[in-house]
Order: sequence, then C-alpha cells, then structure tokens
Amino acid sequence: MAGPKQKITDFASLKDIPLGSIVLVAGIKVVANARPGEKRWERDEGNLHEVSGYAFNGVESKPEDIVAHIAADDTMMTRIYQDDYLLIDTAEIAVPSDGGVFAVVWDNQPVKLRRLYPRPGNGLTIVCDNIQYPSMSIVSNERESISLVGRVKALLRSGGF
Repeated sequence: MAGPKQKITDFASLKDIPLGSIVLVAGIKVVANARPGEKRWERDEGNLHEVSGYAFNGVESKPEDIVAHIAADDTMMTRIYQDDYLLIDTAEIAVPSDGGVFAVVWDNQPVKLRRLYPRPGNGLTIVCDNIQYPSMSIVSNERESISLVGRVKALLRSGGF
C-alpha cells in the first residue's frame, strides 16, 4: 500500500524524486485586482496537481520554483494541446535571446502560454504557435500589464487513444 503523497517542496532536489512516485505540485492562482507593475499571480497550494516522478527526469530546477498548469486552449498547438499538463519554473523569467515558452498573466486574465522573444528596449514579441492566432509586439511601458509566471520546463500529454 502506498503512503501519503509528498509535495514537491518536500524534496531538496528534483533528482531526489523517485521516478515511479506521484508528487503534489502547486498550481497558479491569478491575483485579482493587481495594479500595473505588480505580480499578478501566486502559488496556489489549495490546487495541487498529481504529477508522476518521471516528469521531473532531466528538469534542471529547484523544487520550490516549480508550479503546474493545465493548458486551457489551443493557442500553442501543435506543440501544446488543450488539457496538457505543464511544469513551469517560476525562477526563470528572463526571456533568452532565442526565445522560449512562458506562462504569462495579462491584467487579471487567466494564465496564458506564449512563445516570447526579446525586443530592443525591454519589449517583447509574443507568438502563439497556432497560426490561427496573431503574433503581437509590446514595448517596454506595456510590460506593466503582464506578469511572467515562468518558463515551461516539461510537458505531459493528457490525451489517450
């Protein structure tokens, strides 16, 4: 009989998580009425996701920096599908020069997944992998309306046969 499930934060390192185990990972909660420039999200310890230890294999992050999120739409198809589970590293909020996929909160809207690329002057190019959705660019002063949750580090498919 299996014992109680451990939270990801109970481990000193992701490498310490047994591959066959199930661990609990906090979700993401949008902060209602956050002001411009304020952090628009927080860890949601009341919304814990059960994640297989195999999902952390090869992920180079600290356990306390990982949150889980379920993709809510098709904007990142064909790479990320609706209902896929994602592990997000909240410590990685710097957008690298070659871009990356990040969880983002605009204003007080639900979490979105987008491919981000840096632009000169602290701006961003924001891309949906699904070509049905337009790309956009924002300049430095428009960045106050968004809050980067972190970089997507792992994807777990939710679909079946």
